Amino acid sequence: MTTDSAYLAGMDESGKGDLFGSPVCATVVADQQTLDQLRGIGVRDSKAVEEPAELYELEAIIRSNTQVHLRTLTMARYNELMAKPSANLNKLLGWLHAHALHDATQTGDVGHALLDQFSTRDHVSPYLRKFGVDLTDGFLKQKTHAESETVVAAASICARVAYLEQMKALGQEMGHSLRRGCSREAQVQAGAILNQEGEAVFCSVTKLHFKCARRLLRAFYAKNIQAASSLRSTP
Repeated sequence: MTTDSAYLAGMDESGKGDLFGSPVCATVVADQQTLDQLRGIGVRDSKAVEEPAELYELEAIIRSNTQVHLRTLTMARYNELMAKPSANLNKLLGWLHAHALHDATQTGDVGHALLDQFSTRDHVSPYLRKFGVDLTDGFLKQKTHAESETVVAAASICARVAYLEQMKALGQEMGHSLRRGCSREAQVQAGAILNQEGEAVFCSVTKLHFKCARRLLRAFYAKNIQAASSLRSTP
């Protein structure tokens, strides 16, 4: 893809509300002609793509016809950053999005960028300024439900596939697949992982700042303390 000031960058993320796995932020860069073609073949918000086979097929087409830049963290690094006293998930997402968009500006001339707004506060622009990205002339626009725009929909698909691939890799390390989302079933699975495979394994796949994860850990510690106390009191 040659550089052109008409190129638009779309930005979206996946995995931020899931109990397992680290969020993935994606930036997709394309010109309007390419975006029209992508819309014509069915590129839309990833949440509207129900069949995994279609999701992966669309992602492959997007990758072949656009620039795709992804940013994520290992679970260990994610949990380390989110454990800091000043931690804020929206700030972390802003940092990842800014990195992905900065990567895009380093490989081509991006005319404008459109982000699916995830917070009422702008957490992306301050990082972009630190990275030296020129934000004049309304370079970055943020709006809710931006997935209706094809370039953001393409980013949502690429982010979702990258997140699913991460989940697949984590599941292979575990020896079984991990549940998506933060449903009751996912929480039960997390509890089983903690009780059967231990704290280290639990921490390697779980977002520890989630309330349900903290609740599971408190119960786990209490049970182990009680068990240790019983052993000490045994004659």
